[in-house]
Amino acid sequence: GTTDSGHYYSFIKERIPKFPNAVKRWYNFNDSSVDHFDEREIPRCSFGGYETVNNWDNQQQKHVVSYRERIYNAYMLIYERVIPEPTKALEECGEINVHSDISSSIDDQLYKLVWNENRTFLNDVYMFDTNYFSFLWDCIVASSDNFTPVMDYNVYVE
Repeated sequence: GTTDSGHYYSFIKERIPKFPNAVKRWYNFNDSSVDHFDEREIPRCSFGGYETVNNWDNQQQKHVVSYRERIYNAYMLIYERVIPEPTKALEECGEINVHSDISSSIDDQLYKLVWNENRTFLNDVYMFDTNYFSFLWDCIVASSDNFTPVMDYNVYVE
């Protein structure tokens, strides 16, 4: 994939093993599935390059070896939970609200610009998404069972 499209998944290593003295395991978080992952596969699954594949060739009636680009590219983001040690500065700050709304501290024009760009991006993405149209169609079909058209001929539109 690339930074603007593709399928995203995560390889995550246990920080604390489930059992004392157990080996820390790797997992593959891929949409709704979570599976064990062999860390020896990280280079193949993360660093692009080319791979050898065997494909059936109908003209030659045999398997042929070909090379194709591996589009798996790693974007690495590491989170580590840190428990801060009490310091005089932290004690003077008092309680910190980590869920505060920071939108009020952002310039109004910048805030609107970002929202408009996000809205335009989502419109472009959904415009050609067959799943989105299927979802809309399902909504229309589901609501049509309970839909009664308004037949008011006394309403004039100018």
